[in-house]
Amino acid sequence: MISHEHLLHWLSEIKYALNGMSTEISKEGLVKEPGVMVNGSFYSFEYVREKLGTINRLIDCIMNDIENDDVGEPVA
Repeated sequence: MISHEHLLHWLSEIKYALNGMSTEISKEGLVKEPGVMVNGSFYSFEYVREKLGTINRLIDCIMNDIENDDVGEPVA
């Protein structure tokens, strides 16, 4: 079973990676771009930004639950 500290560590690493992704698609020249065409397919920056926000909010909820909920015994 994963420890409390280990889980918090991995959630922190995931947030770090998501922040890096957000930084890349928020660089000057891309901020106002809705997306780009690559080999005939549209790559939506707006969609990626939306999903990054969703994942970050989910991680925040998980971290809050870990810190504040009394979950009792783990389920196998």
